[in-house]
Amino acid sequence: MDASSPADCCSSQVEIIFSALCSTVSDLVAAAMSWQGRNIRGHLKQI
Repeated sequence: MDASSPADCCSSQVEIIFSALCSTVSDLVAAAMSWQGRNIRGHLKQI
């Protein structure tokens, strides 16, 4: 499954939650990059 879209079988509520989670992760990555000067996306994927 692609991390940019939920599976085709998901309900609209799951799609909304997935979209919000992706946005939150992107915001955290951007904030950490400006604060720490490094990309933490790989670390978040491991979690």
